[in-house]
Amino acid sequence: MASAYRQAREASEPAAVHDGTTKTTVMDSSSSMSVSSSSSGPTTTTPRSTALGSASSALRTVTGTPLVVAHDVPFNWVDGLPYIPTRFADLADPQSIQRVVALLLQATLSNTNTTTPDSTDHAPDQPPSVHSPNPTPPTSTVAIAPDDWNVIYSSFQLEQVAGGITNTLVRVTNLSSFFDPTTTPDSVLVRIFGAVGLIDRDEETHVLARLAVRGIAPAYYGRFGNGRLEAWRDGMRALATYELGEPDKLVPIAREVARLHHTHLHDIDRSDADNESTPQNNDNNDSITSTHEPTLWTQLYDWYDQALVATASTKSVTLELSSYRAELDWVRSLTPPDTPIAFCHNDLLAANILYNDNPDPTDPRVIQLIDFEYGGTNYVAFDIANHFNEFAGGPPTHPVPDYDNLPTPAQQLLFAETYLEQEQELQQQPGATTTAWKSARELLDHVRIFALANHLYWGLWAVNQAATEGCDAFDYRTYAVNRLKQYHVVKQEYADSTAINGHV
Repeated sequence: MASAYRQAREASEPAAVHDGTTKTTVMDSSSSMSVSSSSSGPTTTTPRSTALGSASSALRTVTGTPLVVAHDVPFNWVDGLPYIPTRFADLADPQSIQRVVALLLQATLSNTNTTTPDSTDHAPDQPPSVHSPNPTPPTSTVAIAPDDWNVIYSSFQLEQVAGGITNTLVRVTNLSSFFDPTTTPDSVLVRIFGAVGLIDRDEETHVLARLAVRGIAPAYYGRFGNGRLEAWRDGMRALATYELGEPDKLVPIAREVARLHHTHLHDIDRSDADNESTPQNNDNNDSITSTHEPTLWTQLYDWYDQALVATASTKSVTLELSSYRAELDWVRSLTPPDTPIAFCHNDLLAANILYNDNPDPTDPRVIQLIDFEYGGTNYVAFDIANHFNEFAGGPPTHPVPDYDNLPTPAQQLLFAETYLEQEQELQQQPGATTTAWKSARELLDHVRIFALANHLYWGLWAVNQAATEGCDAFDYRTYAVNRLKQYHVVKQEYADSTAINGHV
């Protein structure tokens, strides 16, 4: 599927400016005068506490009149939803955010025939027009009348959302002031990508689209040049780190993680995926990831190579990393040959777990996993080890994790037992395979091994983040130092418990 996004970008290149911005044609609503306005490309992470309020107070104007986008904007159908590679959102320009929301939702609604038989298989919070779009040409255009932009700019409300460290998140509300509330939600989440170069956004978006169809991830509404639109989940809140160990949170989290891992969607053939670009073709392809193999080691070695360059060229990241290639080789050698793989989240910190304090009786699930940007085929035990390490805290607020807060042996056992119970229930479904875990203790033995890899994973990630994003919004360097320090602590504990010494 990555090639479909790439082809869409290549087809739109004549409209792109090579400095990373895109020229957007705008028209004065009271005259035929046209001007050229530049919308910025990928934005960097900013503090997550500022409320934008009504965007109408920050409108750009031409001779005192709000700007409006010209009628026809080209877009592509990828993963069954619109992709507009020539439009970018910028936190400093509220109108740019309002534009991508309006254009993507209008493009989605342009494909309104939804009579295909699999519509009930899609996420319930997607509008009907998103459920099962009929065959559509790979490229199309979307039009919004000039007078309608005045309504959009004055009505859509924007508020920056506290949460993750990698992306900028903005909630856009009051969409019913322009769109039909029976076909479109009143709120959406705009995700403006950060971590440029560290995440394959094409693969990530393809994964999200597939998980959203199955109700595992929030609904996905379409993508623009440097981000995408997702569902806003009313009534749910992100957990605080201290809540992760509470039984009423820990147990449903374990069940939801088992449900995620049970998808086994990495095993579905993707031989035709990169040749598909229409909604119908994409809906017939159930694949989630582009590989059947765990991505952990490829990612770790790639990040290690990037980190070596970063430490050599950036004064703000002064760490000695030359010995960590041998550490990676050693940890990889510990991988149990029979340890299960599945589609994994790989970033199950508290901020990526939504909780519903007052669930709807018709939808008793209280947990919603979000932010699958690091998701992919991986070792199940790594995903659980990562979640356990997140009990200590970390981004976006704690550069010095408190490892005294790691889950107790009793909490770890409860999580593992609950996970296996849920997995066994899921195994009763048609076509399920037998679980590879013989006991909760065996699962936790594998988790202990992958805790080593997890510290290296986020330690190297933080080195690269410090080099690319800087340390103003979050002290990535201190976080990197602490994760790599904890790696050596855990390594010694592992050596002491297994009588293995002198491997590195």
